[in-house]
Amino acid sequence: MKNIYLLYGINENMMLSKKKELIKSFNVDKNNISNYIYLDTNIDNIIIDSTTIGMFDKKKVIVIEDFINIINETDDIRDKFYTCLSNACDVCYILLVKKESIDTRKKLIKFIKEKGEIIECKKNTSNLVSFVNDYVSSNDYSIDFSNIKYFLNKVGSSKDNIINELDKLFMFSEDKKKIVKDDIDNIVVTTMEEDIFAFVDSVIKNNKSLSIKLYKDLLLKNEEVIKIIALLSRQYSLIYKVKVLKRENKSEKDITSFLKVHPYRVKKAYEHSFNFTEKQLITNIYMMEQLDEKIKTGKINKELGLEMFLINCL
Repeated sequence: MKNIYLLYGINENMMLSKKKELIKSFNVDKNNISNYIYLDTNIDNIIIDSTTIGMFDKKKVIVIEDFINIINETDDIRDKFYTCLSNACDVCYILLVKKESIDTRKKLIKFIKEKGEIIECKKNTSNLVSFVNDYVSSNDYSIDFSNIKYFLNKVGSSKDNIINELDKLFMFSEDKKKIVKDDIDNIVVTTMEEDIFAFVDSVIKNNKSLSIKLYKDLLLKNEEVIKIIALLSRQYSLIYKVKVLKRENKSEKDITSFLKVHPYRVKKAYEHSFNFTEKQLITNIYMMEQLDEKIKTGKINKELGLEMFLINCL
C-alpha cells in the first residue's frame, strides 16, 4: 500500500464514499485522522503533523482538501509542500482531495503520480439511470426520467444504497404505483455531504433554529465537528473576500478569476454577503479559528463549542 493518494472528481457523493473506503483500508484509529482545508491552514502545521507519529496508534491519516491551490503559492511554500509529501513518516498516509478535474501536465500532479496513486471518481450515470429504471419497472412501479436523476443526486452511486432507498419508496407509493419528486423528498435519506452543506447554508442565512437542528442531526451521524468548523470558516472567508472585492467595484467575472473559485460559489457568496458587515465576517472567521484551536488543544468540548457559537452568534 502506498502512502500518498490523490482523490479527484466532480461527483461528490462518489468521492465521499471512496474517501471513507480508503481511510477504512488504512486501518487507523479515528483519533489519528487529521482533516485540513489547505486555504485555511498553515503549511507548517501539516508538515509537523505528517512527520509526527500518532498518539494512540503509530499509523495516522492526513486528509488535505483543496490542496491544488498550492500551485498558486510562492516557490518557497511549494517546496515545503513537496518536502511534506516526500518526508512524511512511513506510517503516515496522506490523502489529497480535489473536487474538480486535474491537469495531469502540472508538475505537482506528476510528482504525486510518481510517489503515490491517483484515483478519479467518475460514475457512468447512464448505467445507473438504466439500473434504477429496470429495478423500478421489475417491481411494477414507474418513475419519470427527471425524477431518476433527482433520486440519484440524493443517494449517490452505491447500488446497495439505491436498492435500499427504492424499496422504501415502493412501500410509500404502494397505492399509486408511481414514484414522484415529493415521495423522494419525504422518504429518501440524503448523503452526509448534502446534510453538511444544508447545515452550513442555514448558518450563513442566520437561521438559528434550523442550524441547531441540522447540527444535532450531524452529531447523531458521527460527523466530525472539526470538518464542519473548517467548512464554515471557509464559507465566511469566501463571503468576506467577495464582499471586499465587490466594494472595490470588481465584477463577478473578475472576482471568479482572482479567487480561482467556481462562478456559482461567487454568485452565492455575493448573495449571502448582504447578511453581514465586514466586521461581522472577520469576527466569525476569528471565532472559527479560536474554536478550532481550543478543540484541538482540549480546552473545550468540541460538540458543545460549536453549539454555543450557534446559540450566541446567530
